[in-house]
Amino acid sequence: MSKASKYWTLVKLESSGRQKRSEIAAAKAFFERAFPEFLAEADVPDVPIQKQLVQWLRDGNSQGNNINSQNAECCLLCFISWEIEQVCLQLAQQFGTYHGFRSQDLFPFVLDEEGINRQRHLGQTKTSYQSFAREILQTFDPQQSSLATWTNRRVKFNSEINKFLLEHGVYLVSDWAILNDTHPQQLEKILTQFYQLTSLEVEQRLQLLACYHSVYRSQRLQQRQAGARKRCQPPTAQQYQQIAQRLETLIQQRISPKAVALKLQNLATLLRQYRTYIRGGKLPNQSLIFVDDSDSIIEQIPSPEPLENDEEQIKKQEFLNWYEKQFLMCLHSSIAQVLETWLTTCQKRDGEKAEQFLTALYLFHCQGQSMSEIAATLGLKAQYQVTRLLKLKAFRADVRHHLLFQLRDRILEYAKPEHLSQELEQWEKQIELALDGELETLFKQAESDSYIAQNRPLNSPFFKGVCYYLDLREKSPELIHSMISLLSKNSRRSY
Repeated sequence: MSKASKYWTLVKLESSGRQKRSEIAAAKAFFERAFPEFLAEADVPDVPIQKQLVQWLRDGNSQGNNINSQNAECCLLCFISWEIEQVCLQLAQQFGTYHGFRSQDLFPFVLDEEGINRQRHLGQTKTSYQSFAREILQTFDPQQSSLATWTNRRVKFNSEINKFLLEHGVYLVSDWAILNDTHPQQLEKILTQFYQLTSLEVEQRLQLLACYHSVYRSQRLQQRQAGARKRCQPPTAQQYQQIAQRLETLIQQRISPKAVALKLQNLATLLRQYRTYIRGGKLPNQSLIFVDDSDSIIEQIPSPEPLENDEEQIKKQEFLNWYEKQFLMCLHSSIAQVLETWLTTCQKRDGEKAEQFLTALYLFHCQGQSMSEIAATLGLKAQYQVTRLLKLKAFRADVRHHLLFQLRDRILEYAKPEHLSQELEQWEKQIELALDGELETLFKQAESDSYIAQNRPLNSPFFKGVCYYLDLREKSPELIHSMISLLSKNSRRSY
């Protein structure tokens, strides 16, 4: 059931990137004539309406009844546009906050229908263009599924949508489907070569997968043979119990169904991250030093040396607290050093350009203005001039370079009391590699934010750091002068 207005209101994309709803009078009049029995109802039954509209569409195409065919097509395209919008909103709500994207980032890939009149005019010029909504309609079979279900499926399987989501670390397959089609030999290779787990850890996960396959996958195969075609659903309580019983037999240890559920989800997460990575996506940001490896199959047993463990845990927490503060301090000082160096160079060449650079930097990072808006503010003719003025990629690269070495030096200084001098050289390389990975995530977020800045402040630590320094520079120039002098004295290591 849905609102009747979905069949005569088209959701389309404006040049600004935002969606717009437009009522199509011809489609509304046609729907009211065709289905008068539903006009008084708040919600209408989609299945019979869609079957009839598809029938008119295809009969008209074959028999030359263009009026009914065009109107039926328009009603169906309106409904599809609503469903496309809803799927994008749902994906953004489910994954966007954590993975850094909005529904507006998804719309351009799939919300490209212009409307019935626009398409008919295009048809007269023999264009080969076909909107995504028309592709959905062309492949829709009302005997197999509802139009809402088919649209949902086609959006989530759209190659451009999936490419974008992968780039943001999202792989749209359920945990249970991933576990279902993972072979033991493949799992062993992934865990050994990609994650570099120990032979015991690998064996534990292989046992878990085998028990899952023997219960869940075998029952799913039976369901498919009986004609069921539903997507993989989470295991039932009974299935978790059966998997736990089989696992207990293998490992000779008691394990609860709840623990089995957690272990299966952890294993699926590892496989999801691997699949995301090999398809060109990014791995999620992980802690620099402390990785919790508590997902062994056997329930964790309290250590016989709790005092030593407590002391070790306290040390780790102290380090993480220290590191968080150092990270922000080094980020701010790196931004300060690079910005002042750039300004000095710019002022030597053109004092007016240096002021424009500062203004553009503020408008972009702190006000979220677009390049075209900044160009208008600065009196420049085109947005490419702002791009050349800011040189954002080079600016971020310089900050990242300074930040990497500042953090590395501070961590090495922190670690010296506990490491022999001969170990420090090797440890230095490991720290540099780990930091480089963490900074990759930070600056990828900054780069991503640079594409979505639309008149709103952004939450990237890099953006916040730039705004903090620009604000400080405006309010306390004397403090900035002292800070730069101090930073210059402390920057003895060559970059």
